Amino acid sequence: MRTLLRTLRPMSLALVFLGPALGWPAGEAAAVDFNRTYQYVSKVNVGEDGYLYINVLGNFSTSHGCSKPYYVRSKELLSDESTKAYLQMAMASFLSQASVNVWTSGCTAYGYPVLIQLQLQQ
Repeated sequence: MRTLLRTLRPMSLALVFLGPALGWPAGEAAAVDFNRTYQYVSKVNVGEDGYLYINVLGNFSTSHGCSKPYYVRSKELLSDESTKAYLQMAMASFLSQASVNVWTSGCTAYGYPVLIQLQLQQ
């Protein structure tokens, strides 16, 4: 086990330092792109940091590899036009209890999945 850890530790450190050079945004961990359908949006929050946070009934799946499945955080600030559209769609799901498809890619430095696409359906 120790040998395995000695082998993995340098690789994980290399990913931390090489991540931005590989195109991964600084401050965000790499995770698998993920798409899943959820019953409906149960919470909508605009944080003090200016990002949109959305929760769904029963929380998000942990299959994307992020440590905090309670919310997804928008990739861009609320001032971005696509984030404003996500807010409108999230509110529509919240009010009508329409199901949503949520696409995430990567994790924030705090462990939330990063929202990259949202789709409503009935």
